[in-house]
Amino acid sequence: FYGGGVLELSPNEFRALPLIYHEPSDAEFEAFLAAHSGAAGVSSILDFGDRWLGEKLALDEADLRSLRNAWSSVRSHRLRHGKSI
Repeated sequence: FYGGGVLELSPNEFRALPLIYHEPSDAEFEAFLAAHSGAAGVSSILDFGDRWLGEKLALDEADLRSLRNAWSSVRSHRLRHGKSI
């Protein structure tokens, strides 16, 4: 456990991150809205995002699973130490 902001990004670090911008089609936006509807639940939102990333970045199931596991690990760590994500 490092604490002290080790898992946080400074503005300079954030600026260097490669981010994807994609203008969604009407159908893609409707799918996004459906995945984020009140009844959808967190896992369907995460699954939707994983599928989208997989398609846009040509990631396979193993890569997506690794990313989800990393997110889950960081989230669990933060929640154990009183910070919410």
